[in-house]
Amino acid sequence: MKKFIHPIALLAVLWSLLQLYWAIFGMSHVYLVRPIHLSFALAIVFLSTPARPKGKTGFRDYLLAFAALALAGLYAAEVEFLNNRIRDVDPVPLRYLAAGILYLLLTLEASRRSLGWGITSVALAALAYNFLGHLIPGNLGHRFVDLTSFVEFQTLGVEGLLGVPLGVSAEVVFYFVLFSAVLEISGGGRLFIDIAVRLTGPYRGGPAKAAIVSSALMGTISGSATANVVGTGVFTIPLMKRLGFAPHYAGAVEAVASTGGQLMPPIMGAAAFILADMTGIPYLSVAAAAAIPAVIYYLALFFMVDFEARKRGLTGMRRNELPALRGILLERGLLLFPIILIVGYMVAGFTLMWSATSAALGVVVLSWARRATRMGPLKIIEALDSAARMAVPVAVPCAVAGIIVGVLTDTGLGLKFSGLIVDLAAGRLLPALVLVMAACIILGMGMPTSAAYIMAATLMGPAFEKMGLPPIAGHLFIFYFAILSMVTPPVALASYVAAGIAESGLSETGWKAFQLSFAAFLVPFAFAYNPAMLLEGALAETLWVSATCALGVFALAAAFTGFLAVPATAWERAAFFLGAIGLIVPEKTTDLLGLGALVLACGTHVLRARRAATAGSPRPARPEAAPAEEPR
Repeated sequence: MKKFIHPIALLAVLWSLLQLYWAIFGMSHVYLVRPIHLSFALAIVFLSTPARPKGKTGFRDYLLAFAALALAGLYAAEVEFLNNRIRDVDPVPLRYLAAGILYLLLTLEASRRSLGWGITSVALAALAYNFLGHLIPGNLGHRFVDLTSFVEFQTLGVEGLLGVPLGVSAEVVFYFVLFSAVLEISGGGRLFIDIAVRLTGPYRGGPAKAAIVSSALMGTISGSATANVVGTGVFTIPLMKRLGFAPHYAGAVEAVASTGGQLMPPIMGAAAFILADMTGIPYLSVAAAAAIPAVIYYLALFFMVDFEARKRGLTGMRRNELPALRGILLERGLLLFPIILIVGYMVAGFTLMWSATSAALGVVVLSWARRATRMGPLKIIEALDSAARMAVPVAVPCAVAGIIVGVLTDTGLGLKFSGLIVDLAAGRLLPALVLVMAACIILGMGMPTSAAYIMAATLMGPAFEKMGLPPIAGHLFIFYFAILSMVTPPVALASYVAAGIAESGLSETGWKAFQLSFAAFLVPFAFAYNPAMLLEGALAETLWVSATCALGVFALAAAFTGFLAVPATAWERAAFFLGAIGLIVPEKTTDLLGLGALVLACGTHVLRARRAATAGSPRPARPEAAPAEEPR
């Protein structure tokens, strides 16, 4: 109980209660909701993250937290004034000029503390361009922007600091985070891990396959790659190591599997909600479009793991190590119903906020059916506290991204940049896709996915529109690569977290994760060229392109692991690789060529395997099981 008396916990619980009040009794005006949402996030950052590493929270931090909350009070007291004023016509009161500057500075400082210099440096560069860009000659220059106009645009409207990204965080993402926190604390995370282990554990390389399944399911309640790694990796990585997988390989599997959780419907990462808001596409349509590419992503990783396990002669877990499925469902099975409930509400047309809130309340009610899941008052308070803390890494980068987007919009750089992309690509789609892919990965280095997506979509989304790419295909392409930056060296946050759990080298784990996720780098190009994979078009075309892409990732896994039934020869691996490229490229001619290469490679490989079996060639030796190791 003592931990809930701490100022951070009190702020977190109060914040969650306010958000719940808005969800149940109706959302207030944006000039009330968004500043309060941001100010609570800033205050928690200042009280929980000292200005210097390994420092202590002091009087200055409490002062900054109080200033952030006071700014929210100022906006709350004058909602009518803010709502009725006309930009560029009504004068900006001095108190709002000072408050706006302070709000921006506090946001940047909170970003530096909680997110590092990555996105903060981008924001500082955007501010420098805002005030000095009029000195740049040519098309990249812009008109002079004075301080008053800048502050008015950024803090007294809904296009900058308090813009769409922060609005999505306050009005949608927070409630899904709350649902995630309630489901996790009631035992939902353990439920998914137990189900995954029970279903896949007995089979070849079972713990690695359990990591894949559990991470896909955990994405439903987390939406964060690093949170998925921590939530499932502490259990699956030691199991993989005990079975015989190398530490760096176990960490890489978990990193790639956990990263894919943000791609997996029905509840994806926070950036998916921002994508829906920015494009005007209903969230359910976004989730439906992402379904097939997400399944192919996990299918590719599954093939990689299966072939690697077969190559090393690894077995599954012993039967006596597996949890009983009946026991799992009896103890925690009721927690699956809120997930069905949340999808049902969305399909029925309820708002995302109400769907998530109702599902969270449903978890609390259903938890009382079993002692193992029961949520008493302390657990409910813990869930409210956890939800607010989990919302901070979304709210702060969304606010910073709003500042950057505001600069890009007000100065016109966003449209100029998209024109530059089109010019560099000479109007061709493939070079434009490659340029956008590189930019997304660079922007995503050490940066939250939501912030990386917002900036990339603002800068490069219009370029795809100029080239005639459907909005859903263009934005999902950007969304995928913003996520894949989590497993792309040199800065691969999910891989680094997994390496810490696996006690393996950062570089070794990062490069292995990149190799395991290679198919995911090809799939977005496939649906960009043929949006049928996103359910855009005829059903027959969707089935064809999905089937050929699935065969392609099978061939790619065989090429990378160099093993199916027996070790593959060099020319077989080359044929598998060429077949994979041909099948993944969504053209009928390349599909047929790729299918031919795959059939030829598989045929010769099977003949060799049969001859080897007839000749009595030894199979790979099964490693002895290591002593049982308790999960950390």
